[in-house]
Amino acid sequence: MMRRRRRVSLALLPVLAVALAVVFALPPARASAALATTDDIDVADGLGHAEAAADAAQTDPLPGADATALPEVEADAEAVVGEPDSDPDSDHNHDPASDLLPDADADADAAAWPGADTDAATAVDEPAEEASANLGDDPAAADAALLQALDDAAWIGDGAPSQRHVYVLFATDCSWSRTLFEQSRQRDDGMQLRWLVMAGPGAEWLAGANTLDALADAFAGGAAGQAAPASGSRALDSHAWLQPMLGAGLRVPTLVYLADDGVRIQAGLRAGAADLPAPTQVADRPDRAQHRPAIHRLLARPLPDWQPAPAGPYIRFHAEPAPVHALPSRDSLQVGELPHLGSYATVLGLVGDDWIEVAGLRVADRGGRTLSAYIHAPEAVALMRLSFELLPAEGVVVAGESPRPMHSHPSLQAPVLRWLDPGYQMDRAGEVLIDGQAWDAVVLFTDGGHAYLPR
Repeated sequence: MMRRRRRVSLALLPVLAVALAVVFALPPARASAALATTDDIDVADGLGHAEAAADAAQTDPLPGADATALPEVEADAEAVVGEPDSDPDSDHNHDPASDLLPDADADADAAAWPGADTDAATAVDEPAEEASANLGDDPAAADAALLQALDDAAWIGDGAPSQRHVYVLFATDCSWSRTLFEQSRQRDDGMQLRWLVMAGPGAEWLAGANTLDALADAFAGGAAGQAAPASGSRALDSHAWLQPMLGAGLRVPTLVYLADDGVRIQAGLRAGAADLPAPTQVADRPDRAQHRPAIHRLLARPLPDWQPAPAGPYIRFHAEPAPVHALPSRDSLQVGELPHLGSYATVLGLVGDDWIEVAGLRVADRGGRTLSAYIHAPEAVALMRLSFELLPAEGVVVAGESPRPMHSHPSLQAPVLRWLDPGYQMDRAGEVLIDGQAWDAVVLFTDGGHAYLPR
């Protein structure tokens, strides 16, 4: 079997790397490509409201943000005094949409979520091959990110804890995975196998049980029909994000381990225990021998309160990027980040005071499901919860000697979308009175969306 070093790139893992996955394949601010998983995975219990929200919104379940999803800005403000500067570089002469719409080419280069449609977990008719990941241009950093994601997933230890370990991604109904399990019962090589369920009957139950006995029961057909705990469903949802990190065409069983020259990925194995690497081929990771996966701590915590979010897309108007995670916790796998002016078409809800739930990953199962992703944006959550009434008002809004900021919300903490330059005016669309401050509302977007200027 050919083995070669995996080429990776950090596009999808800005910090960690796309939640066990790479993003915006749910890519921020560009057309999103579907990421396919291999199992009929339900939306995370207690976290996900993706299906209902997507159906209600009557939109593409993929939260991809392409340029057309971002509303265009209305025509420039009208000059009250004098004519616009003839300088072609003047702020008065460029299309105002360029202030708010991301550059499509730039976003395509920077997008964090390359889509990767994968084959069904149990489709094993193809020859074994080593997968290559598309996670960035820095192999060492991407290797570290992938290994961290695997380390903190809900794997089942098989054998004594060891500084030499091999991750086995499998499906409960895959005969080749079962053969590998059965033939590896008599091992005495000092390596630990770490089984990580991706799909199959009873996968949620097994992810929740997380024991070697439960793994044996699953391969014996005893997992089907078992009641799955909420923790198992959420763990399996989190595992779905691993597939984009591993590259296109994930096939089970797949082995992932660290070798002397980098991470090795062997996919679609057919020879049972004979496919396992020799202990000398697996590099030592002494600091991970006794590692307890972070997913167990996360799933033991109570879930933050969930509430509906205002309808419409979420556009990242703040200048700094927002991290995107697989679960509403900064300790969970980071699956990407949403850059300035990136957007998600479908917002599903607000989680606690810090998180925006969006439709994050489409899985290619029998019906096609959408799994949630979570944007850590406490400042945006506070603005989305801002309660105010737009009162009728007529006339024009004029900038005098100084430019006037146009905010995304009637709050001084809201980001400034652009400035109304001195000597220019815009039609007033209404007014807002909030906390003793009066705001003028103007129409800034062609879809009727407002910006707000403090008086």
